[in-house]
Amino acid sequence: MDILRRHIYQRLVMSRVAELHPNSPFALRPDDPLIVALEIMKSKRIGSILVTDNVDKLVGIVTEKDIIHRVFAQRVDIDNAPVSTVMTRDPKGLRRSASVGRVIYLMSNGHYRHVPIVDEFDYPLGIVSIKDVLTWLVKCLDDEVETEENVNELRSEVDFFLNSYVSSLNLAPPEIVSVKQAPSEVVRKMRDQSATGVLVADMYGRLLGMFTERDYIVKAAALKKPLNEWTFDALLTYKPQTARMDTPLKEILQMLGAGYRHVPIVDLGNKPVALVSLSDIVSHLSESLISDLVCPPAKGES
Repeated sequence: MDILRRHIYQRLVMSRVAELHPNSPFALRPDDPLIVALEIMKSKRIGSILVTDNVDKLVGIVTEKDIIHRVFAQRVDIDNAPVSTVMTRDPKGLRRSASVGRVIYLMSNGHYRHVPIVDEFDYPLGIVSIKDVLTWLVKCLDDEVETEENVNELRSEVDFFLNSYVSSLNLAPPEIVSVKQAPSEVVRKMRDQSATGVLVADMYGRLLGMFTERDYIVKAAALKKPLNEWTFDALLTYKPQTARMDTPLKEILQMLGAGYRHVPIVDLGNKPVALVSLSDIVSHLSESLISDLVCPPAKGES
């Protein structure tokens, strides 16, 4: 897929952060109550909030990952703890002049799902999520490319890539739990395995539902109810939309583009075999199409 790789590489180098359409960030102070951050993340359905000091400079970020890893692990009192208790301090930010390739490089190497966009004085201007990156990459694949030489060959390579199967992804076996397990045990497993979600199977091993960081934010943490007061079945997302190993990647991209963050992969007996996330797709696109891309900061970037 040399023509496609060259086409994507050129777009990555030439395109700026603005093409990712950074969202206007929500920001809090380090001493603001953590419960306020949770309520904003729940009501706005966002995965991160920036933290700024008293002159509005960026000093931290709070993500779903921070909350599930630190609130539970440190037994933080959500009602009384400040945002600073769980925030990631001094997150790496990029300037508007940064290339899209630089954003992907930073996400891939730092395992970030959110990158703040800042000015030269570290005042936040916006935030880019991994979903923004995926949307941009898919647009690159869908764009008409009449200006390219060998346009027919390029379109053929795009079609070949989009019609490749889920089995072409390098997916690790999913974390599978029982609905009878204690929520605290499941959250601990997610934290220990750095998993963004787990699949839940019934007594016959068939998919029953899934539980993700978003479920924890929306249901458990934001509702101020300790995990030991929940039953796990009250926290699940039941009957999620699924795919199979022979599902074309273009269908997975459509599902993720429609608002899904995870897609369970099941066999013919509806038994879970994998869990695809936004990060998995972006990693696959990066490895398949731009594996030779190295994007250290160009002059004027940071």
